[in-house]
Amino acid sequence: MFFAGMMIGGVLCFRFEKDLQVKARYFLIDSSFCVAAFTFWFAFPTSSFFALLISILIVIPTQVQEVTQITLIIDKSPFYHKNFFIS
Repeated sequence: MFFAGMMIGGVLCFRFEKDLQVKARYFLIDSSFCVAAFTFWFAFPTSSFFALLISILIVIPTQVQEVTQITLIIDKSPFYHKNFFIS
């Protein structure tokens, strides 16, 4: 189920690509809080089904957080040139 959450998170990142680029800082902060909340919630599951559901829900904001972090690092890197990969 972890990989299902990764796929959902990847599709959401692809779908909201322009919003992620424009509001990257806000997505990074919001996804960090979501990951923290879901991780805390995962510590107190009431049943195994809810633990499975939470494990899917943790991965979606984690995927958004990682994509946003990598995008910000690449954009701020002095060694990255946008025309580098165009031959």
